[in-house]
This record gives sequence, structure tokens and C-alpha cells, in this order.
Amino acid sequence: MTDTKSTAHLTTAEEAYVMAVFREVARIAARSRRAFDADDIAGEVALAVAHRPAGVMARYPDPVCFARQRAPHAGIS
Repeated sequence: MTDTKSTAHLTTAEEAYVMAVFREVARIAARSRRAFDADDIAGEVALAVAHRPAGVMARYPDPVCFARQRAPHAGIS
């Protein structure tokens, strides 16, 4: 079942953070996981950030740092 929860509650800064995470995870996944769709993997990670942006942003102020930490362990089911 697809999660259809809206992320319209994001501030401009949170939205920019989520998009930066998406771009970096997609870039990393495209290089390291050729058998998988990089956009799908990046979407899963970005959606997880969109559900709890304040917590992620507090721990990882730099979205690229978070993406590089999360990308090797991300997957799709």
C-alpha cells in the first residue's frame, strides 16, 4: 500500500532540505546501485525525512551529510 500522506505542512526550509536529500541520495544510488532505480531509493529516503523533518534537520544540519549517511543503507521493497 502506498503512503499518501500529504507533506504540505513543510516549511520552505524543510522542503529545500528534503529536495537536497533526494538529489544527493539519487546521485549516490545511481553510481553504486545499478540494479535498482535510484529515484525510487531517493524517494523513500526523502519521504522519511518529510515525515519528521525537524528531528533530522536538528541532528544533521547539512542535507548532504544526512544523505551520505543514509544512502548506503537505503532500499526499496
